[in-house]
Amino acid sequence: MPKYRLTILIFLLVVTMNIIQLPNLQAKNTDSGIYCLIPLIQDIASDEDLIHFTDVQNSLLKMPQDIYALDKQWIENSLNDSEINKILTNEVSMKLKSIVENNPYFDEIFLTGNYATIIAASNKTSDYYQGDEEFYHHAVKNMPDGIYISASTPDRSAKAIGQKIAVPIMLNDNFIGVLAVIVGSWYNEFFKACGE
Repeated sequence: MPKYRLTILIFLLVVTMNIIQLPNLQAKNTDSGIYCLIPLIQDIASDEDLIHFTDVQNSLLKMPQDIYALDKQWIENSLNDSEINKILTNEVSMKLKSIVENNPYFDEIFLTGNYATIIAASNKTSDYYQGDEEFYHHAVKNMPDGIYISASTPDRSAKAIGQKIAVPIMLNDNFIGVLAVIVGSWYNEFFKACGE
């Protein structure tokens, strides 16, 4: 078998791997690849401004029919630009954009509240409603320590092939949202040990 075919087969195998779920990962005990980023992502998720913003957003009532209507409009790009801009230009979104700009291994970061809707993001995501996504279910089911790490997959909104890392946002031991980060797959390949 020619070498390039073997490389393609290996790549396809990696891309189609099952999801890796690490409900009680102790980040300090890991020493390679993508696991090195977990403490940084947990630090972002524990930012006081982000937690306060999430808590405030959760206090705004969202009816299921409104969430689904907004999600449909979001996906079809028919949502009023001012509605999208409210989300993409709020203070937390601006902070997330800055984090992506200053960390080349991050392709996208977004934050959901307890309604599973996007409340802040570094860029427009593919969907507004995230409650039907595996990472969201994992974070809710395994809180407070539920770290979710996906296999490498293409991500339309991040315009990259990457792994999704998601961590629950907690306030006084209560789940209030999820922070999700798309990490470029190249990071895991080229940085095999923390600190490299």
